[in-house]
Amino acid sequence: SSTSVCLWPCHVAAAMVSSVTPDLRLPWKLASKPYPDIRGVANAYRLCCMDAPKAQESSPLSLWDLHYLRELDDTGFIDRLYAS
Repeated sequence: SSTSVCLWPCHVAAAMVSSVTPDLRLPWKLASKPYPDIRGVANAYRLCCMDAPKAQESSPLSLWDLHYLRELDDTGFIDRLYAS
């Protein structure tokens, strides 16, 4: 039997677009670091679970790989980038 696979890029893009309100699109309202918004994560998780119900066995954040972002953040790169 075939297993349904969650195609994250499509779901993530849909979640991010649907979770952004007009106020949050303004540059001065953006987060200082590019960590995913919890509403976007929740929406992407909901969409993924619709395609792959087995995803409900995992926590929403366990499906996101943030280790590269954390590495950049730990080195101070993001802070230096935004300080420029």
